Amino acid sequence: MADSTQKALNIAQATVDAVDKFVAALETLESLEAERAGDGLDLTGFDTDFEGTSSLSHVTGAILNSVLNTSIPAIRTFIDTNNHDDNLAAARSGKR
Repeated sequence: MADSTQKALNIAQATVDAVDKFVAALETLESLEAERAGDGLDLTGFDTDFEGTSSLSHVTGAILNSVLNTSIPAIRTFIDTNNHDDNLAAARSGKR
């Protein structure tokens, strides 16, 4: 039984940690989109720069624009509309 308790504690801690990282990443991506849009920056104009950077050579500006201004807002809408934000906030804050 103690083995199950430790397993449950490990899963609970890993879940809380992952939720915190997930929500923080979502908030970072939303912030990056606000910065991109606020500056009127279209990332498609920087494909050559991305190609010349080893850690970015696999992406294009179109992919990055789509992630920031299409996928992330859609994910946020899904989370909020279906009340998943409540579950995530409860796990993240530690409040019951």
